[in-house]
Amino acid sequence: MNEEKLINNRPFSTKSILVLILLLFVSFYSCNRTGSTKVDKTKDLNLISYLKQQALNNSDKNIDSVLLYADSAINLMRKVDYYNSDTLLSLLTIKATLYYSNNLFDSTFSILSRYYNYAEEHADLKLQAKTALLICRFAHTKFNYYLIEKYIPKAIKLLENQDDEYDKAMAYNIYGSYLDSKDDHKKAIEFFLKAYKIFESSNLYSELSSVSIDIGNNFNAIGSKKDELYYSMVAVDAAVKSKDTANLMNSLVNLGVYYRTENPDSSLFYYDKVISLNPIGKTNRSVLLAKYNKAGLYADKKDFKKAFKEFNDVLAECFHTKDYLGISYAYSGIAFVYEGMKKGNQAIDCLKQAVKLTDSIGETSLKMSLLSQLQSMYEENAKYKEAYLLSKEIKIFKDSTMAIEKQIAIHEMESNYQSEKKELENKLLRSELAKKDKLLINRYLIIIALLLITLILGVLLWLDRMLYKQRAFAYDVLMRKYKQESEQYSTQKAKEINFENSIKTTECNDTSLQLYDQIIDYYKTKKPYLEPFFKVDDIVAELNSSNKAIAQALKCKGYNFFSLTNLFRVEEAKTRMANKTYLNYKIEAIAKDSGFGTRMSFYNAFEQVTGIKPKFYRDNINADTDEMHTA
Repeated sequence: MNEEKLINNRPFSTKSILVLILLLFVSFYSCNRTGSTKVDKTKDLNLISYLKQQALNNSDKNIDSVLLYADSAINLMRKVDYYNSDTLLSLLTIKATLYYSNNLFDSTFSILSRYYNYAEEHADLKLQAKTALLICRFAHTKFNYYLIEKYIPKAIKLLENQDDEYDKAMAYNIYGSYLDSKDDHKKAIEFFLKAYKIFESSNLYSELSSVSIDIGNNFNAIGSKKDELYYSMVAVDAAVKSKDTANLMNSLVNLGVYYRTENPDSSLFYYDKVISLNPIGKTNRSVLLAKYNKAGLYADKKDFKKAFKEFNDVLAECFHTKDYLGISYAYSGIAFVYEGMKKGNQAIDCLKQAVKLTDSIGETSLKMSLLSQLQSMYEENAKYKEAYLLSKEIKIFKDSTMAIEKQIAIHEMESNYQSEKKELENKLLRSELAKKDKLLINRYLIIIALLLITLILGVLLWLDRMLYKQRAFAYDVLMRKYKQESEQYSTQKAKEINFENSIKTTECNDTSLQLYDQIIDYYKTKKPYLEPFFKVDDIVAELNSSNKAIAQALKCKGYNFFSLTNLFRVEEAKTRMANKTYLNYKIEAIAKDSGFGTRMSFYNAFEQVTGIKPKFYRDNINADTDEMHTA
């Protein structure tokens, strides 16, 4: 629709008519030759190359000619069955750029998305990746986050399997900018750094400078000042190497912002450097930003005369270029100066002018900020009636802004839904045609597959039964062996403990034995060991004793605080494993409930006390005990 509109709405020049006659002759010539048995491919390819070159030569002269040349080249490629990704992509880029430069954005994205689907259907990964990236590059300049979100992951995935490092870096860069707009600064830095590495290794200094600025800004957003400074300096160095004045000025402004609070003199130096780089007679946004920030520095220093001059310079330049947003900011800055000079009425007048401008250009977020600033000025100057009326206006404005934003979001969702719905319907129609051809074959394949599955299941059931018998026999042998070794281990352990006790009990006295009995009684009745942070001091406090006396009492029975506590905790864990209430509890949860602070400490203590691992105990020993009780 937009393509026809573009051609029909422009009057054809004499040159356009001659071009049209030539292209009609080419089309007639190609149609007459389609039935011939011998087709001269070389002439056809030369003609395609000629049409492509003519489209390139006229890209900045005659819109109608470019479209005719490009479309004729694409049609001729189709007629002679010649497919070349690079040629097709070049022609698509010419057309999309033409539409975009003439503000026909729907046509731009329509043609590229159509050929993306075409590439996807024909498994042309190269064309698919390039068209997806083209969509994102155009969408990036228009802040069309919906298209970027839809296509950039696809472009990255495809390009990572190809050799085009530059396009891969551009995709990373666009995705980083998208994430930055969503305030996901850490992830944005991750993708910016991927692009940074490619630009750095390829010595692409202009691109390196640009991405370094983005990285520095994102490090600033997350509060990493050291990294922000490093990448700002890299941006300056790369801009100097590439002689990219625009990037150099942007990076110097960032350095000025960085040093504003830490070293105002350095900040002024960088701002002056930016201003000195501005070509005579030209207005540059970086220069205006430098002057604006410079004025802010003077205002911070209470040098209102210089601040007023700088803000007025910005205001004059913005008036000259009709930059109404810049004018709004300049008025806001002048109001700040008037406020510092205790000239409240002049400050209020400037803020009113700024609000009026932001309202006319639709800058709702800036307007909201200025309204709040104006309300504060009214209150500071005891104009309470005006402040009250403005507060009501702010509330109404907030409500209406939210309503408008909701309507815009709904409209975008509906338009995106409709375009995706049409695309989905086309895909479904194509897939239905393919399904009808494959339906009968699929039925036979399903029947064969079911028969095979039945046969395999029968074999697996038979094998499972045989394996079950073998496992049962092996398990019986293993358990008998384990019980025998466990009994030997327990007997040996008991002997060792008795031997140690016989040695150590010689050191015991009645006081120690009595204290030991009190400790055991404390453990059994109050179960203090269930607390992960249970310590000797708790026993001392409970029994009104001392650390030395407690240690001596435990030592005479062959224990220390940790071994006794772990023994009680292990017994507690064993009791809980045997309790059906804890049947679905994880072993780690039982360990925690039994007083163990970490998983490792539990496993070590359990194996030291029982001689086996907790899981084996729970799965086998405990299960056997249950069976014996049941029997």
